[in-house]
Parts: sequence; C-alpha cells; structure tokens
Amino acid sequence: MKKILLLFASLLFISCSINITDWHKDGLNKKVRVIQDRTFLAELNEEGKIIKGKEIGGLFVGNQKKYYNKKGLVTEKIIYQDNNIGIDTHKKFEYDKKGICIKRIKLDSNGDIWSEHIFKYKKKPNRIEGTWIDVKDKIVLQKDTLLYDKRGNLIKNGVLSYRYDENNNLIESILVYHGTDHKSITSYSYDSRNIPTKMVQNTSNREMTREFAYKLDRNNNWIEKIEYQEGVPKFITERSIQYY
Repeated sequence: MKKILLLFASLLFISCSINITDWHKDGLNKKVRVIQDRTFLAELNEEGKIIKGKEIGGLFVGNQKKYYNKKGLVTEKIIYQDNNIGIDTHKKFEYDKKGICIKRIKLDSNGDIWSEHIFKYKKKPNRIEGTWIDVKDKIVLQKDTLLYDKRGNLIKNGVLSYRYDENNNLIESILVYHGTDHKSITSYSYDSRNIPTKMVQNTSNREMTREFAYKLDRNNNWIEKIEYQEGVPKFITERSIQYY
C-alpha cells in the first residue's frame, strides 16, 4: 500500500503546476504530441544479458498513452491493463487560458463519459484555492489549496509537498499519511541532461533505491528505460514518441 501511495503522490503532481509544462515535468524535449509506454518484466538470459520478459500493465506500472497539446499540457491519458488488453483508466483534461486544469473527464471502456468534474478556483499570488465539483450530481468532491514557488512549481497540495532544483526538476516529494505521524520521503537525482537516474523512497519501515538506464532518440528523449531495484533489473519500458 505504501508503494501505491508513493506512486499516487507522483500522479497528483501531473498538471498541477503553473508556468511549467507537462513536457518539462515528464522530462520531454521538443514538441511532443504523443507518447506510449509498454512495460515488461526484466529477465537475464543464459549469457547474463537483460531481456524482456512478460508484458505487464495496470495503473501503477506504466503501460500508458499520453496526448499533449501544442502548449505542452496533457489533454488525454490512457492506462492499459495487462498486455494492453483492455483499458484500466481513460481520462481527458481541459484547461483555461492560464493553463490551469478546469475539467477532467473519465471515460468508460467504450469511450463514453463515465464522470465529469469541473474545477472552480480563485487565484492568488503563489496560491490557488479551488473546488472540484461533479457535473452530474452537483456535489463537491474535493477542495484543494495549491501553493507554488516563484517559478510556478507546485510545492504544497494537502498532505503532499515538493522541492525542486534550479532547473525546476523535482528533487524531493513528501507524503504525510493521513491521521498519523508517518511520512514517505522520495528523493530524485538527475544527470547533466536533466534525465532522472535515481529515486530513493524512504518510509517508516524501509528504504528502496531505484536506478534507471536509458536509450535515447535524437532529441534526447528516452525510448527505452531499464529500472533497477537495489541493483537488480526489474522492468524494461519501451516508449514510442510522436512529435508535432
């Protein structure tokens, strides 16, 4: 569950900052239109070479497809089930002229609207106070108070807080478990190209280190990622990229 909460914290980070594009938060160079990831278990063959094993999927694994508009904001996200058979989650997002997400639509497996939520907010210096409302039932789903630094990075959202380096790369996220004193602290390291190379997750009872190795395309966007956990290869993710 703690692993899921840590990954959930990273999901909340999507599309919440102001003046910072989703291209930047997703570590993408140039004008990317679509990315699609497929994740496999990593295995070693008889020669000790890392090879792809069984394809896996689901909300917290990585088999996904994202669409970006020409301003670099995510407009649609599809997460697939195991082996890309069926859709786990399908969402669309709409933004106002300030680049703030004001509508999120969840679709069912047939592409029909399952739920529709709108975000009504007041913007103050380095602060947004808003409410998510269900369009159909007219009920308040969630109230958010979002705090930002001077560069437009999200630094506080409820039980989540974030820190960044001088290049606006996320270097630390802290999740405080509701109703407890327990925290999960995740730190991130990058190479000279601002590509994430290491992630260390600390909870109340364990520490996990993840390291990443990549193959890059001509735009220095990764098209293959190998994830190591405590030095052992665990996952291989292949990425296809379409540009504007």
